[in-house]
Amino acid sequence: MNMMKSMIGLNLMAIGVFAMACNSGKTTTDTDTETDTDSNDDVLDIAQNGVVSDCGGFAEDRSPDTGGAYCGDDALIWSYDSTTETLSLVNTNVFLNCCGVHSMTVIEDSSTGGYVWTEIDDPEVYDGEDARCGCMCMFDYSVEIPSVTEGTVALQIDRSVSDNTPADWTAWSGTLDLTAGSGEEIIEADAGWCD
Repeated sequence: MNMMKSMIGLNLMAIGVFAMACNSGKTTTDTDTETDTDSNDDVLDIAQNGVVSDCGGFAEDRSPDTGGAYCGDDALIWSYDSTTETLSLVNTNVFLNCCGVHSMTVIEDSSTGGYVWTEIDDPEVYDGEDARCGCMCMFDYSVEIPSVTEGTVALQIDRSVSDNTPADWTAWSGTLDLTAGSGEEIIEADAGWCD
């Protein structure tokens, strides 16, 4: 009986460690101002200052710790600085599993002359296995694209969730009129748990 209690205790301890890992609040940040090279595809990743929020997004009132809302529009909010020729993008309310390793890339699309922003969500690895939690969260992704000439620019937002079927899809595709200075596009209305 004592051996059974010990085994149950070890299992509960392992579950607790896994739960803490899934809720560790990892934020992925690329704070350099240099371009990165994706060695797998020999494609130049031009993303700068890429940041992925913790569960709940960048806004504190959406944090699960504060009872934040889990229904909102998956939206692209953008602004353009013509002086620095920098396009800033924020994608709010991206509804993903709570446990994941988040990253992103931005590449130039030679077919459109625009850009493809890929938001990546891979499972965490626990004890050598892919692991996900039994919960969903709203995440925000943000990035800057340098050396963008003012005018109209094509943008495509792809999502890559490696353990999903299909793993890769286009969430949004369109054009941004940078002469407006800023704007917002709805990617999916009422993303998350909406009644």
